[in-house]
Amino acid sequence: MLSLKGWREWREYWARYLRNPRLAEMYGIKPLEKKAISLVISWGDSFRSELDKLQEKEEKKEFCEHMDYHIGLFLGAVRSITHRTSMRIPKWIKDQDIKEVFLGGTLTEYWLDHLKFSGKTLISEPYGIGRVSVEHLIDFCNRYDLDFIIDGWSLHFPGRCVRIRILPKKEWGWYKK
Repeated sequence: MLSLKGWREWREYWARYLRNPRLAEMYGIKPLEKKAISLVISWGDSFRSELDKLQEKEEKKEFCEHMDYHIGLFLGAVRSITHRTSMRIPKWIKDQDIKEVFLGGTLTEYWLDHLKFSGKTLISEPYGIGRVSVEHLIDFCNRYDLDFIIDGWSLHFPGRCVRIRILPKKEWGWYKK
C-alpha cells in the first residue's frame, strides 16, 4: 500500500495556521495565502478520497503517476501567470552573433530545451542535465563570457524540468558573486 504519511503531516502542519489566526499572524500568513493553503488541503483531501477508492496497488500507483503529471502541468500554468517570458531575443545575444544556438546548431542537443527569455535572461528548461551537458554549457558560457545558474524553478514543467538561466557575466550584479 502506498503511504500517505507525508500528506497527512503536511496537511496537519498547514491546517494549524487555518485553525489558529494568532499563529497565522505571528508567522505572517496573509489572507490570500490562507485561502491558497485551504484550497490545496481541499484538493489533497479529494485526492486521498479517490485514492482510497482504488483497490489494487498498481491502480493506486498509476493514479498517483497521473496526478503527478497533471499537477506539474497545472503548476506550470499557475507560474505562467506571474512569470512572464517571451521569445524576443535579448540584445546581448544579437550583439555576440550567437544565433546558431537557436537555429539548430550543435549546442541544442546538449542543454537547450523549451527556450525562452525573461528580460535579458536566456532561459532553457531541459528535463534533465548530466555531466557532459554541463561541460558543454560551461564551454559555451566561457566562449561568450557568460555565466549561468541551474535551479529547480521551471516554468515549463515544474517537478520535471530544471531551469538554466544564462546572462553575460557583467549582468549578474548582486545575484551571483
